Amino acid sequence: MTVRDDEGSSNLRIIGNSNSNGGVFDKVTIVGDAQIDGDIDCSKFRGTGTLDVEGSLRAESLKSTGEIRTTEDLQGGSLAMTGNIKIGRDLIAAKTSFNGEVEVGNRIIGEEIHIFGNLTVRHGIQAENFRVKGALQMNGMLNADKIEIDLYGRSVVTEVVGGEIKVEPSNFKKWVSLFTFKGLPQLESEVIEGDRLYLENTIARVVRGSTVVIGKGCQIGIVEYREGLQQDKDSIIEDSRYVGL
Repeated sequence: MTVRDDEGSSNLRIIGNSNSNGGVFDKVTIVGDAQIDGDIDCSKFRGTGTLDVEGSLRAESLKSTGEIRTTEDLQGGSLAMTGNIKIGRDLIAAKTSFNGEVEVGNRIIGEEIHIFGNLTVRHGIQAENFRVKGALQMNGMLNADKIEIDLYGRSVVTEVVGGEIKVEPSNFKKWVSLFTFKGLPQLESEVIEGDRLYLENTIARVVRGSTVVIGKGCQIGIVEYREGLQQDKDSIIEDSRYVGL
């Protein structure tokens, strides 16, 4: 078990199994299992193994393989991780690339959010570009300029709002065996609203948009469109309304 805080360099390195206090560092490197009491604030984080933070983790650049758990926020510039991530409160980042099981206790705020795996968010997501390949479970609103949902399992989102929204079952099977996706690849939502919509395998009470394409496998209560509506012959739309420009 080794813990070394390099004097004068503001670096923290943990190798093996150890506990340490939080603090402000330049670079944090963890190889093994680590328990941090307090917030960590660093420029660069590199980790392999398991990290438990009793507080927040903030890093301008984060790359990690394994497990990370925080009781508070995970914040950063560029965050890349493979494994299991459990965030007590908010995930706030300019760019994220996560592969694995991701659980966020409150909300996600970011610019580029890319996730492959299972994503669970308690309240809401606000982003510029959002893409998930896998399954998504969320109460509240998913709001982004561009939204892509590649369905591997059953997904539930209360409300989806964006500029361009695309929902379809994924054809990519190479990595499916790495995760357990429950249910059929299908999105269930109360309201889906945007400018350009392409939906497959979607169940929604209300769909609103300028150009709306309802592809195969959909069951929609009401579609309100301003420019055009296309419907696959095997999908169900109970009512459609042209609402003008």
